[in-house]
Amino acid sequence: MHGGDLMVESQVGKGSTFSFTLQLATEAQLEAQPVTNPLEESESAALVLNPSTFKASEWHTILIIEDEARIRDMMRNILELAGYAVTETHDGKQGVDLAIGLIPDVIILDIFLHDMDGWAVLQELRTCPSTAAIPVIVCTVSEEQEKAAELGATAYLENP
Repeated sequence: MHGGDLMVESQVGKGSTFSFTLQLATEAQLEAQPVTNPLEESESAALVLNPSTFKASEWHTILIIEDEARIRDMMRNILELAGYAVTETHDGKQGVDLAIGLIPDVIILDIFLHDMDGWAVLQELRTCPSTAAIPVIVCTVSEEQEKAAELGATAYLENP
């Protein structure tokens, strides 16, 4: 799909080695790609997501931290159809660990998680040097856009 190769070398009783190659975009390809901002400014310090400008060619990997399976599935389906690579978890602590290990391009974070408050997850992400700059979109049913901005959310998306 990405113009690369996937290889495997395996020896019984010893193990397997998996490797892959991916093609890099040329400078001309990168310059030809229009730059649009997937986030639009709102009245508060947090931004409100404008899905119509969110392009897979600019934002490749998304981590979803959401405890409701049906919402995770819906987000994953929509994002994968748009061409994004999606990783997901229902667990706040695992979400932080995944963010540190994967360094996704964007994190979509629910606030009402069963194991850990989403605000605590956001604070951990913002205090960790490797995840501090990752854009986090707070996605929740509560109307706490100001709190999201105060804690460092990049954008806020209100669930119906």
